[in-house]
Amino acid sequence: GIKLISTDPVAGQAFQFANEAMYEQMIYSRWAKENIKNGGKSMTDSPPENEYEENKPAKWYIFQIAFILLNLKSIFDPNSDDREIVDLLWFPTGGGKTEAYLGIVAFILAMRRLRKDNDGVNVIMRYTYRLLTIQQFQRASALMCACEHIRTRSSTMVKKWGKEPFLVGLFVGGDTTPNDLTTANDNLGKDSKKQNPVQIVSCPWCGKTLTHHNYRIASTPKRMAIKCANPNCYFGDEDDDKSFLPVVFIDDDIITTLPSLLIGTVDKFARLPWETK
Repeated sequence: GIKLISTDPVAGQAFQFANEAMYEQMIYSRWAKENIKNGGKSMTDSPPENEYEENKPAKWYIFQIAFILLNLKSIFDPNSDDREIVDLLWFPTGGGKTEAYLGIVAFILAMRRLRKDNDGVNVIMRYTYRLLTIQQFQRASALMCACEHIRTRSSTMVKKWGKEPFLVGLFVGGDTTPNDLTTANDNLGKDSKKQNPVQIVSCPWCGKTLTHHNYRIASTPKRMAIKCANPNCYFGDEDDDKSFLPVVFIDDDIITTLPSLLIGTVDKFARLPWETK
């Protein structure tokens, strides 16, 4: 893996992107969690640098970076012999598996864009339990925020990483999220546990509390979008009609936007052969 990122410019740039995105994801996620604990009232734009970057810098565990490096060749090279191998990895809850997976996801997203081969969904993650799926979706949302922050912060970066936004999609049954935009719009503000479009109740980037008032129908493309309630948040700028959290969670929107990362339940994916659209 080290040889690959040291000798191939695309792999090297993708690896740098993945590390930068995961660094931001770790820093901002930690800050957001603190803000949520404090009632989700934060109105600042970024975490205090001395507290989150100098005193507690984000870093990989050894097994995480080793796991990522071990898998890079099989991801980068379609003819890799490692693609014929299936491994079962057991690791305890809370040990850091998700960050290792997300680091690989970020590498894939960057690699596909550098190769101009990013049309459609790049990565699929499947889980058996709906609650776990939603939890992982929220964690992946912070990564997509980091990817979007990198992509859009300058015209040079937009040119490099493409004009299409990085998005994460939540693909679960209709009992949890609405399957169509009309139902989602009708159910906004209703106190319903089924087909409720309000799936994210705090901003993954800054921790600000979100309500149905922060959900709206956006255009180009038409979809249900979330604007952070914090106007100072990177994803809450009221003057920017593209300043929305990079998440989609309604079937209609998933079909039209084709999110970079799609997280869903196994039973939802099993429905695909019966859904012609």
